[in-house]
Amino acid sequence: MNNKLNGKNLLVICFILLSVSSKAQIFLEGDHIPSIYPTSAAFGDLNGDGFIDLVQAYMYFSDDIPENANKVWLNNGDMTFTFHTELGNYPTVDIEIADMDNDGDLDLIAGSDGNFVNRIWLNDGLGNFTVGQSFGNRDVSSLAIADFNEDGYPDIIFGVSDIGTDDMLYINNGNGTVTMDTDIPFTSGSRTSDVRTTDINNDGHMDFVLSKASTNLQILEESEVWTGFGDGTFYKSPQIFPLVGSGSTVAADYNGDGEMDLVFLEEGNVNGYLNDGSSLFQHSTVLYSGASIRDIDMIDADVDGDLDLVVARYADDDAYESLILFNDGNGEFTDGSEQISIANTVRIEAFDIDEDRDMDLFIVNRTEQDNVFWINQTDPPLAIHDTETIKLILYPNPAGNLLHVQAKTAIENVSIYNILGQQIYFKHIDASNFEVDISNLTSGEYIVKILANGQLVAKKILKQ
Repeated sequence: MNNKLNGKNLLVICFILLSVSSKAQIFLEGDHIPSIYPTSAAFGDLNGDGFIDLVQAYMYFSDDIPENANKVWLNNGDMTFTFHTELGNYPTVDIEIADMDNDGDLDLIAGSDGNFVNRIWLNDGLGNFTVGQSFGNRDVSSLAIADFNEDGYPDIIFGVSDIGTDDMLYINNGNGTVTMDTDIPFTSGSRTSDVRTTDINNDGHMDFVLSKASTNLQILEESEVWTGFGDGTFYKSPQIFPLVGSGSTVAADYNGDGEMDLVFLEEGNVNGYLNDGSSLFQHSTVLYSGASIRDIDMIDADVDGDLDLVVARYADDDAYESLILFNDGNGEFTDGSEQISIANTVRIEAFDIDEDRDMDLFIVNRTEQDNVFWINQTDPPLAIHDTETIKLILYPNPAGNLLHVQAKTAIENVSIYNILGQQIYFKHIDASNFEVDISNLTSGEYIVKILANGQLVAKKILKQ
């Protein structure tokens, strides 16, 4: 028997191996969390043991009476989760995590539907919660956290779905209570479906985007961009968006030009709007179109330095697959046949749950289907890792207002992520020694990601 391989046979074998490897699944199914009618989820170390825990929000009514409490699940340290406690019996649309009372642990903020009041839940540091301030009984559709007045405390903005009712911004008093800011001229009569915070114009101050849905009367309103001045005041951009009922929204630099772009879910299409550098947006193209899309997000799924598109789909009678579409680095997306779930999925949350410096996913499924963790399996050479060829140094750490970055080679770009996995800073760089102004960041832990020589390096820093 001839065991020798000629060049042609070897070429065929190499082609087969490359074809198989190119289709390797990036996300593998992880732990299941049982639930009934969940709406959203949030992540953070709730009990101070160094592992990322989960809080799950729910909204279920029986004869107009809410019957499903929000739940806290603690990480066992091996990427399995154990139920810990319930938080009241309130219909929660969206939930977020932040240190609201400035005591060093993570509290919860719950936005409610059906004119039930919104609530702050205060953490004792061990993952046990007591009801804090209750406020603002309006139909909340979405909420987001950011330090809008740059006093070091996280503030809250609520998107409100009531017709003829304003959205709401609450300023943190630094002691676990908040006060409503009544000076912002929100647009009355419009129905907000989603709210996102970001620095849209790269001026170091936090801004927000309000996505507008159609009303029951099919009245359409324009989505809005509000830019902040860093003191809790805002300017409404003259930007005119198409009169299309919008849902889930993402703010991200998806074409890699250093400017924060916007992506809206609009009537079944995922539409991208490119920032022209002056915080005005041009409609780029339809990034994806498909049936029953319920949520979108953007993460660097394959850890190649650009943002990929995550699409969740749901229909009342049919189960649809949720998908990853891969970015070519210039804002063009290709279906990579990455299927992460076949279920009635209403929301996908992204977070580095296993803390290996790549983004994992949590699939929120409606009705009685389990919610599911999908763990990113990215390996070298695509994995984020420290490398001697870059020799990256960040100092001081903990940092004050300026973070010094020093490397052996020229750095292409730098980005900063908060503990929720949200990108809050991005800038193209062509230098090996420079400073980053982080004076607008609140005190806490952040991940700094550096791209150099085609390698992505991540460092954890502490902002004082």
